Amino acid sequence: RVASPLIQSSSVNLANPAIRREFIKHIGNEFDSVIAADVAGKSARAPKIDKEMGSEYEKYGIASGIATSVFLYSFSGAERKGTNVPWIRVALLREELKGISQKSAGKALEVYLWPDDSSDIPDNRNLKLAILSPEFSYDSEKGKKLVTAFSEKAGIGFRVYKNALFSLAMDNAQYVTISKSMKRFLALSDIQSDKGLLETLTRDSQDELRKKLREAEKEIPFRILSAYRHLALLEESGLNWKDLGIPTVGTSVAISGRVKQYLKDQERILSHLTPKYIIEKTFTNDENEKALRDINELFLKTPGMPIVENEYVLFDAVKEGVRSGFIGVREGSEVYYKQDVSPAIDSVILRGELAEEMKGTEVRVKEAQEVREKREEYVGGIRAVTEDKGIKRVTLRAKVPWDKLSSVITGVIGPLKEKGQAPEIIIEIKAETEEEFDRTTLDTKVKETLQQIGAEIEEWKEE
Repeated sequence: RVASPLIQSSSVNLANPAIRREFIKHIGNEFDSVIAADVAGKSARAPKIDKEMGSEYEKYGIASGIATSVFLYSFSGAERKGTNVPWIRVALLREELKGISQKSAGKALEVYLWPDDSSDIPDNRNLKLAILSPEFSYDSEKGKKLVTAFSEKAGIGFRVYKNALFSLAMDNAQYVTISKSMKRFLALSDIQSDKGLLETLTRDSQDELRKKLREAEKEIPFRILSAYRHLALLEESGLNWKDLGIPTVGTSVAISGRVKQYLKDQERILSHLTPKYIIEKTFTNDENEKALRDINELFLKTPGMPIVENEYVLFDAVKEGVRSGFIGVREGSEVYYKQDVSPAIDSVILRGELAEEMKGTEVRVKEAQEVREKREEYVGGIRAVTEDKGIKRVTLRAKVPWDKLSSVITGVIGPLKEKGQAPEIIIEIKAETEEEFDRTTLDTKVKETLQQIGAEIEEWKEE
């Protein structure tokens, strides 16, 4: 069985024993070996060529289809046996249509042409359009099932960015019209390329033929655009199919361009946002701040929500909101409110009232800091001269834990010595005991050590 709305000569499976026997019965047993050698079967040349073309093309069976078509036309009831290149194309209408559809797809969205499995479409933040093949038409159950699978799965895993994927299906009735248009074009091309037949026509007839050929060629992209009219949108309640209608005659817009414009007109894709919209649609009642990255993810992941055309739409809305004071932005410890800002995707958006409060606190802290820097301070015995005059002397008095004396040497005395002369150090020690200090400790240890290091004992008091 072949999943195709039209049965072409290339669709006949001569590898099927029952079909093959029926065919051989009419043309003769001598052709069985021809089929086995060239057309169909494990050792046939055509399937081997398909394999050599690689996995991307093997699934279409192009060589096998051509071989089958040529072989069947060789037994036509017509006066002239065999076939030609244009009629082989008719037999392979599906692939011909795919090639033209690829050219007509455009780049307004990230296009995936004729996918047949959810793994064919990646799960990312890009706005994507899946254009389904004719066999998965809007009118068919299998088409609707495939679109459902696209929205739910991405290969073996679940699709995360569901809202970033749109699916476009063909109208089955329009596909019949496309087929007729393509056959007409190929027939006219066949006549145009047949020099013998062309010579039998008058000059006016030849001009008329060329005119009809140009019209037929120009008509096909418009027919394809008209056929792809059913767009699947994922809503909160499930898939919702929209009919794009028939485009204006003469329209040359690409398929993805038409879809994107429709989505913009329906405000499903937003090229402009207001700060109020961001707060209302992405903040819960008890949320006062949210990262801009999380806001963007919410648009892309939530079925039914509009999505922004790109990140710059968000950035522009944030700039506008911060300038007006409707919202604020926090970058690390810095708060921006009622001022210009250049937000990034990692910026945090604040409700206006919170931003105003945080900005006020920040201003008060800075003002207090500036006041402290401009005046002389005496804190805990430390005298600091204002920075403008230059600090020439520091005198300090501090209580130091006995086990942190080494830190005083490295962290206090050392840095002061590096910036000037060796500092003068006066130590005041108060020691107490519940019992008593013996003379050995006081005289032979404490005093002797001070004398050995050259210390000058200015005061010694015992009680």
